[in-house]
Amino acid sequence: MVSLAEVSIASILVDWTDAFDQLWTAANFSQHKPSTIHSSRSTTAWLQEGSHHVPMNEFTKTTTAEEVTANLDLANTTVLITGCTSGIGRETMRVLALRGAHVLATGRTEEQVRLASRTMPGKITPVALELTDLVSINACAQALADTDLLPDIVICNAGIFPFGNLELVHGIEKVFFANFLGHFALIKKLLPAMLKRGVGQFVHVSSESAYKQAPACGVDFDNLRGERVFNAGQAYGRSKLANALFALELNNRLAKARVTASSERRPADQPPGPPRRPIAGTAGRHAAHRTRHGDDTTRHA
Repeated sequence: MVSLAEVSIASILVDWTDAFDQLWTAANFSQHKPSTIHSSRSTTAWLQEGSHHVPMNEFTKTTTAEEVTANLDLANTTVLITGCTSGIGRETMRVLALRGAHVLATGRTEEQVRLASRTMPGKITPVALELTDLVSINACAQALADTDLLPDIVICNAGIFPFGNLELVHGIEKVFFANFLGHFALIKKLLPAMLKRGVGQFVHVSSESAYKQAPACGVDFDNLRGERVFNAGQAYGRSKLANALFALELNNRLAKARVTASSERRPADQPPGPPRRPIAGTAGRHAAHRTRHGDDTTRHA
């Protein structure tokens, strides 16, 4: 007997593959269409090439999140951040709340978020969200709708790094599910209302692992259920590559709307955990600026 969870997972996968058929063809680069994102180049080569053309600014690896956001007034801005109980997510929550944003801070439980934010000033609302559980994702989106807390900015930060053997969630490799598919499902739930309102920003915290550790072929769709030998680094890189590609294609599809998507890069030597570089502060500044001014996003990968 097929469970309801398995039916839901199948639905998400069908929606995902149907919506981004051209994108995933490009990622596998086995057969290319003229309209694909990067023609006949491999995903890895394309990302490496593109990384040299990202506009630089005054920020460096030693710039703090508070310095990045020093001139921002985020009053009347609502920001949803996933994975706020530690690391980059916790620092992003602290600094954006400090700048006046109403932060919808997610963690596996509301209590974990309360503990993580208990000494922080500003307006922070804990929200329960488990990205490997579609019931939890649906409940999170519904709770935001029920309380009229539609975010202006969504920062998809939460992520896990595998340190052991292969784990499956509803038959899908766990890291890919948590880091990518969970966020995909969450965005799918939030997007219609944000489009109706006509303004918004999605930011994916990606990683240099997207092109340094992902499989050479890009996203290897014939290995999402652990069909071959499990490699932890490749699993993480694959998930971050999917995030970056999703942000690029989502932004392309939203080109005529005042809702944008981007991917902000985490260094490959910085797995999830306490932040050594203020990547998330920069992401928050970019996101707030684009949302408030309706600017076209710079699509980092």
